[in-house]
Amino acid sequence: MNGDYTQRAANYRCPRPEGTTRHSELIITHHYVFYFALLFAPWAYGATSSWGIVWLNWILGASLGCWILELLVSRRLPPVRWWVAAVTVAVLVIGWWMATNASGLRDWQYEMFVPRRQIAPGVFGSADYALSTAFMIRVTLLLGVVWYVTDQMSQPAFVLQLWWTIVIAGTSIALLGLLQKATGAEAIFWAHPSFLGQTTKTFFATYFYHANAGAFLNLTWPFAAGLALRSIMRGSHPLPRALLVSCFVIDVVAVMANTSRMAQAVAGVLFLVLLVLLAPMLWKGAQHVPWGVSLSAIAFLSLIVVAIASASQWQQARARWQHTTISQDARWQAAQVGWTMAKRAGLFGWGPGTFRAVFPRFQDATPLDGTWSYLHQDYGQTIIEWGWLGATLWGVLLFGSMLHAAMQLCKNGTRLLPRYRLLVRLALVALAGVAIHALVDFPLQIASIQLYAAVCLGITAGTQN
Repeated sequence: MNGDYTQRAANYRCPRPEGTTRHSELIITHHYVFYFALLFAPWAYGATSSWGIVWLNWILGASLGCWILELLVSRRLPPVRWWVAAVTVAVLVIGWWMATNASGLRDWQYEMFVPRRQIAPGVFGSADYALSTAFMIRVTLLLGVVWYVTDQMSQPAFVLQLWWTIVIAGTSIALLGLLQKATGAEAIFWAHPSFLGQTTKTFFATYFYHANAGAFLNLTWPFAAGLALRSIMRGSHPLPRALLVSCFVIDVVAVMANTSRMAQAVAGVLFLVLLVLLAPMLWKGAQHVPWGVSLSAIAFLSLIVVAIASASQWQQARARWQHTTISQDARWQAAQVGWTMAKRAGLFGWGPGTFRAVFPRFQDATPLDGTWSYLHQDYGQTIIEWGWLGATLWGVLLFGSMLHAAMQLCKNGTRLLPRYRLLVRLALVALAGVAIHALVDFPLQIASIQLYAAVCLGITAGTQN
């Protein structure tokens, strides 16, 4: 479990023993199935619909199944740190127990809970068997992704392919959103405006809620920035360099054009953080480029940004900042109700994925109208569903992995290969962005965003010393 990425990468380059053809085929299979999952998730309406989540589960299950088979064939264990293993096992045990020992099942037609016979009556269990079971299937696969990425980070080919896949997925979503803005589309190009209750104020690219699209782009554009910088520093061919810089510009402009104010604010913070983290690399690269060329490139990129932003009607996004009334926002009122529920959640909460089933109990005593599937405050919703113990475990996994990666970079960063060192920094920035966004919205409840966050967790939690 110990040893750095440098040594593990060197081991990977060693010739494999004869008779490992099947082993190699399994590696190739689960790699490409996993890349397909990363591309599928955002394009399947962000995996927000039931069919999108089901298909994503099957794809991830196929990839992880091939990986587990490869582990059995090679007779090895994934190099997952003990605390990551302990937290993931604890989360799975609590979550699956809550699901199997559920006390009821919500009847959505009559808006009531139908009692269900418990395995252990009187012992904590979920309020809704169906919702918790479905949610735990997704959680199990996502935690498997964390372990999977941690294990595969020892393979240089996987690292670069994963990096490129994230950039391609993010830029494709950004480009679609900009095209919709530029053409004044009233809905996603292939969907009717009334599809799933969609309105012209809420969609961006394939996401029906613009804030989710913004959160997804904030997870991907730092990787585009890092890959573009790496290409420039390595003196790659002009074509891939131009392509990667273009991807970065498109991603950033897409976040500007998105009307989610929180996504824009988070992007601004991430941009400043990246400048600080990558300043040594930028300065080193600038020393080898004439000042005239650098200034010309900056001016040219600025013109491109302004041109794309103007064509994508970014003024609409800017105008939203002039109408910020937090106290009158229903989401703020819902968050207050949510924290009242959190105080009563106890150690184990109402069960994974049950927020939309239990929230109406408390909503009836408030002026809030409509159906609330999410709290618009991920931390509060996590406490409601998982209780204070479960929420603590999730916090240890998220913030503990970030702290672990930051400490490894400070102590042993020079022992890592440059590509790993840069990738870990980018994953840290991306996770910080989604963690901030989760304060006022629900990005971590969306399957596609959960998947990319799990990838970043695998990168950070797997940083070896």
